[in-house]
Amino acid sequence: MGWGIGIPFAPICHSYTRVMTDFFDPEIKRTGKDLWEASTKEKVHCCPMLCLEMDSVREYIDSVGGSDFKFQMLIAGAQPLRKNQMENFLTITEKLIVTYGSTEAGCLAANFITKGDTIQSNNNGKVQPGVKLRIVAEDGRLCQPGETGTIEVKGPDVFKGYYNRLTSPDPLTVKAFTSDGWFKMEDYGYIDEDGNVFVFGRTKDIITYGAESLHPGWMEKKLMEHSDVLEAIVVPVSDPLLYQNICACVKVKRDSELKEDQLRKYCDQIFLPNLVTEETPKPQHFIISKGDFPETSNGKPDRKRLREIAESMFGYEEKVIKSEAAPQSET
Repeated sequence: MGWGIGIPFAPICHSYTRVMTDFFDPEIKRTGKDLWEASTKEKVHCCPMLCLEMDSVREYIDSVGGSDFKFQMLIAGAQPLRKNQMENFLTITEKLIVTYGSTEAGCLAANFITKGDTIQSNNNGKVQPGVKLRIVAEDGRLCQPGETGTIEVKGPDVFKGYYNRLTSPDPLTVKAFTSDGWFKMEDYGYIDEDGNVFVFGRTKDIITYGAESLHPGWMEKKLMEHSDVLEAIVVPVSDPLLYQNICACVKVKRDSELKEDQLRKYCDQIFLPNLVTEETPKPQHFIISKGDFPETSNGKPDRKRLREIAESMFGYEEKVIKSEAAPQSET
């Protein structure tokens, strides 16, 4: 089952038969029904799939009473994967490959999982041959195993720069590299004692909550532990005192009756006070939906759009602007 980036070279180099939806038609989406029917009809043995696509595939399979068909291999990536998401993938495949990388740098790490293996959320496996990967703290030092920081990569198989980097550098990309040639992935995570790479999300998604810098990944992970929650995206909204407050955008199962007050009580239980400040960083605002999140052009949840929606509903700055724009009554 193909996707646009892999089409130019993979079928020619590997003699693969590639099944494709029309990548250039904006009206066509890879729905669960379409993905599953195409895969079973064409006997697809390998398929790259996003988490949201997996949800729609499972819903379709359940709606028709199940299926005996299984992929030989599923490739998942493009966003951090939780344990229950990986387990969900394994219901329709013999082997799951969780990858970490980017359009520029290619595949940097991979985790090969089969049924019965130990599964850990956000585990992207070992660094690939030809790649050097390091975790850097805010003060510039290298992080110790298990310590979270930003991810940088380098190596003969990692690209060396953007077009015209030397002759006519683009100011928007010139800072993408360190002075000694490490590419900044703009993601945060850590490497454990065994050399596994754990990735939690984008550094630009970090929330400034008062004096604290919060990584939304760990909050999303805990929200996903609720039995009704299929997907959770945590975004910031402007706040006059804290600078940014926290909004949880939650996709729930179609038969879920989860209400905001129930989700708020759940957050009270799973998010504990900071031992130093005695404050509890936790979502104060909620968007609960049974439909799909807005998506980017490559199928990922559109955090920017979700942040705009949350800001329009709960943001302090948005409320101030609307208040100032409102006509003044005459008295």
